[in-house]
Amino acid sequence: MNGNRLLKTGMGRGLLLRDRAENLARIEPIELFFDLVFVFAITQLSHLLLAHPSPRGAGETLLLLMAVWSAWSFTAWTTSWFDSSTIPVRLLLIAIMVISLFMGAAIPAAFGDDGLEFAIAFVAIQVGRNAWTILALGLGHSLSPSSLRVLIWSIALGALWIGGGLLEGDVRLALWILAVALDYVVTWFGFPIPGRANTRIPVWAISGGHLAERNELFIILALGESILLTGAAFGDLLRSVETVLALIGAFIGSVSLWWLYFDRGAAAGRDAIARSGNPGWLARSAYT
Repeated sequence: MNGNRLLKTGMGRGLLLRDRAENLARIEPIELFFDLVFVFAITQLSHLLLAHPSPRGAGETLLLLMAVWSAWSFTAWTTSWFDSSTIPVRLLLIAIMVISLFMGAAIPAAFGDDGLEFAIAFVAIQVGRNAWTILALGLGHSLSPSSLRVLIWSIALGALWIGGGLLEGDVRLALWILAVALDYVVTWFGFPIPGRANTRIPVWAISGGHLAERNELFIILALGESILLTGAAFGDLLRSVETVLALIGAFIGSVSLWWLYFDRGAAAGRDAIARSGNPGWLARSAYT
């Protein structure tokens, strides 16, 4: 069977869908280009934490990190199903990039004046991508039922995000905590819908090697950005024992994170998911 197969879509055009048995799918340049806006979002999260160095600030940063990771991770799943060298998928990624810039820009004040902007952008990413998937697949494809469940849940959770954006203070925080918690719980349990069976994990069959490499490259980009920011910040400071030690400490931190992930774990994970008969289960457990 070829590495891709042609799928007729409800949009009246052909769309290449990856062969889900293909574990060595190529990472397209558009996927790395796409990751840059989410690296920007990670950088914005660090600014949020720096501005609020307290237990609550750390909790709020973690909450938004989980939301940002959900948006990136589900998009990575989408590109593990669909061939991102095709024009419709490229346009989808570019559209998400634009919206993600608004989401990232709103992060430092997400629990202040920019809460609604963050919520609208986040919901637009989640709902828009999942609706596009349904249109691209059509209702007759084997992936459509699970994709429809994801869309329904993204709409339901979106109401919590928008509601939190309209409110303030502890109420916003509580609604967003509930939204993030439900996001991860329903993902784990296969997006259950009352009265219907849950999505079976084998249905989530993906190109496992592709998704593993996507995670590796995203982490490389994020660590690279941390080194760039460290160097830029050091360049603006007066040289002293304290600033030199801070530079060395920050660099060692970045190297340590790289070593922990890439010395053995990344390659072992990539090999395991590539050989797995159920890559969707491993992707959900180990990556998402």
